[in-house]
Amino acid sequence: HSDFDFGADDFTVDGWFNFSATAASYYMFEIGTYTAGLSWLWSNSNYHIVYISSGTKVITNTTTSNSWQPVTGQWYHLALQRRRMSNTTGRLSIFIDGIELCHVQTAAALASVTSATHGVAVGSECASPGGNSFNGFIDNLRVSNIARYRGNFTPPGAAYPLTGLFSKD
Repeated sequence: HSDFDFGADDFTVDGWFNFSATAASYYMFEIGTYTAGLSWLWSNSNYHIVYISSGTKVITNTTTSNSWQPVTGQWYHLALQRRRMSNTTGRLSIFIDGIELCHVQTAAALASVTSATHGVAVGSECASPGGNSFNGFIDNLRVSNIARYRGNFTPPGAAYPLTGLFSKD
C-alpha cells in the first residue's frame, strides 16, 4: 500500500521483540525487497543489517557499536528510524530499549523506500514469505511516517493507542 512508500522521508519502525532462538539470521521487518525498499535483519553473528533500496547495506557488521546479542525469552523494545539531516544526508539509527545502539549518517540512508515490489512483511521476507522468518514473538509493532526519537528515550510501558491507519493485536 502507498502508505508504506516513504520515499526519502522520515520513518520509524518500533515494537517489542522476544527471541525464541538466536541460531539463525532473521528478518525483523521488510517493505518491498532489499533491492527496492527497506529490509531490517538481525544476524546470528550478533549485529543488525539494514538495506535501503538498490541492495545497499546501510547498517552492517562494520557499523560502529552495532554488536548486540539478545537473550532468548526476554522482551526488548527495538526501533529502526530514519531522520533527514539535510538535503543530502539522512541518519539511520537502531535503538534497543530506548538506547541508540548504532547509527549511520550518510546519503545512502536517504535512498527511496517503496512497497510496490512486494508489499510489507513483519518478521519475514516479502519476496519469499516464511524465508528467514523471525523465531519468537513480536508485539505492538508500529510503523510511522515520522522520526519519533531525537536521542535516547524511555520505551512505552503500555500498548500503543489503537488509533491511526491500522492496529491489530
